[in-house]
Amino acid sequence: MLELTVPEMTCARCRSAISQAIDEIDSGANLHFDMQKKTVSLTTSASADDIRSAIEGAGYAVSYVLQESDSTSCCGSCSA
Repeated sequence: MLELTVPEMTCARCRSAISQAIDEIDSGANLHFDMQKKTVSLTTSASADDIRSAIEGAGYAVSYVLQESDSTSCCGSCSA
């Protein structure tokens, strides 16, 4: 899971532009937008840097990126 903060994302047009930019590099990405928090959460096969570049290429600054591990445990030694 990847979560990005996009401070300039304010409306449906912004959402559409960001969706199209991400779709160009990963058409299978699963996107979730939170317009109040100004975040885009997604699962993708693309790298965080590629996603960030795509959004910035669409004209939107990305101020924060959080990438959650696919691991279900803290260190891998315990089972979930």
